[in-house]
Amino acid sequence: MGFCWYFHLPKIASRIEVKDHAVGSLELLLSLHMDLKRRVLVAPTASFLELCERYSPRTLESLRSGIEAGIVEIALTTAYDPDPFSISHQRCLELMEWDAAAKRRLLNVAPRWFMPGNYLWVPGMERHCFALGIEGIVLDSRHYEEATSLRVWQASSTTGELQVRRQSTVLGVSETSQLSRVEYSQGKILSICWRDWPATQALTFGNLSAIHDFDAEWNVKNEWAALEVDRQLVIIADDGDRIRGKSRSGYMTLLSLETNEFDWSTHVRSNSGVMLHGLPGFIPPGLRAILHDSTDAQAYWKLLREVDPRSLSMAQFEEFLSLHDVFYAFWPDVARRKYYIEALLDFVEISMLWKGKVQN
Repeated sequence: MGFCWYFHLPKIASRIEVKDHAVGSLELLLSLHMDLKRRVLVAPTASFLELCERYSPRTLESLRSGIEAGIVEIALTTAYDPDPFSISHQRCLELMEWDAAAKRRLLNVAPRWFMPGNYLWVPGMERHCFALGIEGIVLDSRHYEEATSLRVWQASSTTGELQVRRQSTVLGVSETSQLSRVEYSQGKILSICWRDWPATQALTFGNLSAIHDFDAEWNVKNEWAALEVDRQLVIIADDGDRIRGKSRSGYMTLLSLETNEFDWSTHVRSNSGVMLHGLPGFIPPGLRAILHDSTDAQAYWKLLREVDPRSLSMAQFEEFLSLHDVFYAFWPDVARRKYYIEALLDFVEISMLWKGKVQN
């Protein structure tokens, strides 16, 4: 079994929020892995690390200690949590580069794994991975189903409307229990580790899964047995703030299950597993309505595209990148949404004035 945890907070997060995530979740998680000597992949965004530098430097020390002990492996993410379907490839690369630079500066590491926020994947991201020295990526098992299914066009018998039906190939979903590899041009290969969505959903996801239950120890063992896990590899991957004080006993039980441990440091170069020839784009079910279909989100992504980065100073450009964050779409907090909109409109105005001067 392997464990992978993602941590992110936006630039405008408060000290209380940072302490809550850094001390209440990440440090707790690290202490459990250190005590039980179970390896873990941690994927903190540059935004989260820079907030820890300001408000919780002890958390960075805990991460460094885990890295030195060989317990913690650090994954590359993006500096903020963007929707790669709504921004350019160049912006996505800049966010990945910023993340890599922050991890070199604050943790003295050069990550070999990449974990995209929300498991969103756009074809072309592999080029950024190769450019930044990435050898393996963590994706969702439902993405595997997309990558290994045939699309069959079918006309409705009543309306004649064309519909797409997915048809599974001979590769079964159980293959996600193994490492896969995807081959690109010039023989470049990325290892893929698939998070087991059914296991993650049952054991750690949300606030109602097994590790959060009142009788967590029994529930974790019961859910694990119900999953009938006979696969070679199970990857639990989720947002790190799922781990809280009330989840401690349940998570310890999960870590203590007698399963084969996944070593993130050595498996990134594995030569085993199903070879795929390309990865389609992927959005987890339910996210499309939030990120793409809502009028509010569409208006925000449109405003982002109206800003010409050439009109911005370096400091303004860094601020502009921080606005490429899905927190705008996720958060119902009106005050914070107001911050994003007003900051973005300022940059749109700067860009319009700059374009006017260039044209004249």
